[in-house]
Amino acid sequence: MIARQPNLAHVPVIFQDYQPEELADEIILQFRGVPKANPPQRGFMVFLCKHYPVHLLRDALGRAKADYLGDVRKSLGAVFTYELGELVKGRRDLVWYNDNVQTEEG
Repeated sequence: MIARQPNLAHVPVIFQDYQPEELADEIILQFRGVPKANPPQRGFMVFLCKHYPVHLLRDALGRAKADYLGDVRKSLGAVFTYELGELVKGRRDLVWYNDNVQTEEG
């Protein structure tokens, strides 16, 4: 059995006025000092920064931090990814990277 592999071909790259690597590092810094933060890996964060608008990324981070102050059992990184996914799915002009996951069984 092969692990789930997201089909990333259908997610368009959004060209913006910032460097995705710098934004990814900036967002990852926001996870420091938070217990059980577990930020997403840098490569995944760069992917998110290349494919989604900066205002959605910042909004998702703000929502994740607000949600995380309550009684949340997931890591801040997992809450951030969930919130970003919900924001992206709420827009018709964007596609969440994990919507069309293909699995292969052998």
